[in-house]
Amino acid sequence: MAESYLEWAKENKAREGRDDPCLYKNHLKVPLANKRLNEITSFDLERLKSNLTKKELSPASVKHCLVLVREIYNKAGEWGKYRIPILLLFHRFHNYLYVNGFKGSLLLLLVRFTSLLISQFSPKQFSNL
Repeated sequence: MAESYLEWAKENKAREGRDDPCLYKNHLKVPLANKRLNEITSFDLERLKSNLTKKELSPASVKHCLVLVREIYNKAGEWGKYRIPILLLFHRFHNYLYVNGFKGSLLLLLVRFTSLLISQFSPKQFSNL
């Protein structure tokens, strides 16, 4: 998935995603390359963060590495190659409400959350219901 993301970044990101291949090659490829996205745990990411810090990378560089991992996950979700866990969706939705100071009806709240959930399923899955 990382290779697909890096190709996409080269064509679509600002500065042609120049930093992404280096970050991936130098810091992410070895610890994460042999795992599928659904096999990477939060513990793996904490260990990655700890190891990058031990390599004496600056806090900003560590953050850039973790942001790249998040961007790969997000793009995989958009492309339908990874399903975002329901608890993470709920957490994102909660943060959205907090940041935007949600002031609306419960119905609107439910509609927004439901549309977020539905976006994570393919039409084929609905046809099997």
